[in-house]
Amino acid sequence: MFWDQLTSVQLAELDKQTPVLLNIAAIEQHGAHLPVATDRMIGEYFSGLLNKEIGDKVLILPVVAVGCSDHHMGFCGTLTLSHTTFSAVVKEIIQSVLNHGFYNIILLNSHGGNQGIMQVIIEQLGFSNPNAHILGASWWNVAKEELLKIIADEIVNRLKAYKAIEGLRNRVKEVQATQNKVVHDIRGPLGGIIGLTEIISEQGKENKIDEVLEFINLIHKSGKSILELADEILSAEKNKFVAIKGNEMDMQSFKEKLEKLYIPQAKSKNVHFEVNINPRAMGIPFPKNKLLQITGNLISNAIKFTPNGGRVIVGLDMDISNSKHNLCIKVQDSGEGLSPDKIDAILNGSASSEKGTEG
Repeated sequence: MFWDQLTSVQLAELDKQTPVLLNIAAIEQHGAHLPVATDRMIGEYFSGLLNKEIGDKVLILPVVAVGCSDHHMGFCGTLTLSHTTFSAVVKEIIQSVLNHGFYNIILLNSHGGNQGIMQVIIEQLGFSNPNAHILGASWWNVAKEELLKIIADEIVNRLKAYKAIEGLRNRVKEVQATQNKVVHDIRGPLGGIIGLTEIISEQGKENKIDEVLEFINLIHKSGKSILELADEILSAEKNKFVAIKGNEMDMQSFKEKLEKLYIPQAKSKNVHFEVNINPRAMGIPFPKNKLLQITGNLISNAIKFTPNGGRVIVGLDMDISNSKHNLCIKVQDSGEGLSPDKIDAILNGSASSEKGTEG
């Protein structure tokens, strides 16, 4: 029941044992995101819940909205009473209630700055009204367990959110890395195709039809091989945590794939490209997961750093000296090469090669 919503007759007829609650609050700053009436609103919320649950068993007085907030006067919007004034207002309100015969009084505090003076008020009123029962409590102490649970739940939720965000961030990095791999690994073969189209244009002008048809056939084969390479890269990324079975090839098919991919790039630069297989390694199957991608990266760079008229030789072999077969791949080129210091600088990310050519 709200005190100010009852008539004088209704109040007079109530059982004087009925507890009477007075909320003491504050009007002060609560940062940039909350109104200055936050403390009052919290107190009103709890008073409303109390009225909803046991409204016929408790009397709720009008809130004392302005409290002791002198320490917040540096912030615009704060209203405050001195301890003397605040104490006088609260004591006189409660004394009025006591004079009407009610003697069970509860002070519900919703502002930290009121705690000290609230205790003084209770002691002074208790001394002058020995038959009255006057209690005081701050809402955060009464609801301590519930608050801790809310805080714990919030911490757990934030940790879950943080974990989810980190997972998404890592996934984005993985996707970006995959995209970079695809772009890097197909750039060389595509550069070769572009070079062949330029040659075709020149040969066409000279009416060398047979050579034009040969280059067109190379473009067709290389295009299909690039698609296979892209599929292999994407498939490897998709299934990198899954054991892949049946994903094998032999030396001959490996050689053919490399030739389809990189002969166009080599021809466009007038570089002799050759893939040789040690006969003892023929017919031995081996996993192809990422193999074409890694080997292709070596070959593409070799062609890039080999001058016109140079050569790139790839040797494929299989070490079968023990129970585990080891695939051996050797890529040799006639490029100028790099000094050990330059290699270290490139690997450390503090320099890049300036001796490569287009294609």
